[in-house]
Amino acid sequence: MRWSFTLFRVWGINIDLHLTFLFFFMLVFLLGFNQIVFFVVVFSLVLSHELVHSLVAKLSGVAVPRILLLPIGGLASIELPEDPQLELRVSVAGPLFNFFLAGVFAVVLLVFGLEYLGYGAVMASLLDGGVSVLSPQVFVSLVITLNVILGGFNMLPAFPMDGGRAFRSVLAFWTDYLTATRIAVNVGRVLFLFMVFFGFFVLQNLWWVLIGLFLSLAGGSELRMTALRGRIRGLRAGEVCCRSLSYVNGELVFGEFLERVFSPEVRFYLVADSSGGFLGVLDSDSFDLREVDLGERVSDLVFSGFSVVDESSPVESVLRDFLGGGLVLVSRGGRVSGFVSKECLERFLGGNAV
Repeated sequence: MRWSFTLFRVWGINIDLHLTFLFFFMLVFLLGFNQIVFFVVVFSLVLSHELVHSLVAKLSGVAVPRILLLPIGGLASIELPEDPQLELRVSVAGPLFNFFLAGVFAVVLLVFGLEYLGYGAVMASLLDGGVSVLSPQVFVSLVITLNVILGGFNMLPAFPMDGGRAFRSVLAFWTDYLTATRIAVNVGRVLFLFMVFFGFFVLQNLWWVLIGLFLSLAGGSELRMTALRGRIRGLRAGEVCCRSLSYVNGELVFGEFLERVFSPEVRFYLVADSSGGFLGVLDSDSFDLREVDLGERVSDLVFSGFSVVDESSPVESVLRDFLGGGLVLVSRGGRVSGFVSKECLERFLGGNAV
């Protein structure tokens, strides 16, 4: 994903941080030590929550390439098959972990004879600065409260929250996945609309508004993706790929390319050397034609961020690779025979892909 970078890897999963998070943390840094620790604890719990989801998915044989941390939470890239039982297990794993962790810290309170501070008391301690968030009573109370909130909020039956996914998986035992998704998304839209209005008019809390809007949009995107998967199920890459390949010699300088080869109607060009060796792909949408050095060789502008699949490969298996504007090359007998892009799929389906 653009505007993000990898912090580290856990169990083969990239932990990515969105760049907007850096601006958010800079703002928090100005607030003081208690607030910094508070948000470190919050996002540590968010990351742990997503890692538990991911671990359950990986143990079930599902690939999890990365977890993205955003200022409003975390997002694990889990491509689950349409399996209600598996989705139910993965969905409830994160919230159950939060409730379990809250229980563990509640036992700590009892063992050490500490008094539980409610959310209001904890926040007051953080804001007035009179008590350090690292004091045992405040810290343990904070961890309990945050886990209960995180687990409870995620179990709302509103798609794409964990509870909404669990709700969909239960519905999918009796109906098809598209219908189940549509019901779960519509329930989520009602709850998130309430969240936006309640946050704006009652709490006057911008975070409630932003989170409600974001989750509502995310649910709609998931519904469109589910519908698209239904339309392409059973299709092979060779059926939907574009066959009109445009080649260019990598030895050409960019000025010659613009004069002799470039067409505004063609986005991707396969770049080869003088002996016919494949060098990569030139994406005319990836640069500003007014700023490129006309004396630069075309071979220096190619990108290799594409995948190659056989014509017999299911389109669904590479859907995410090209819907974001990327490219999937299609081969037959070891030679490139076409490519799949969002535009190719839209042309094949006779309308918008998503």
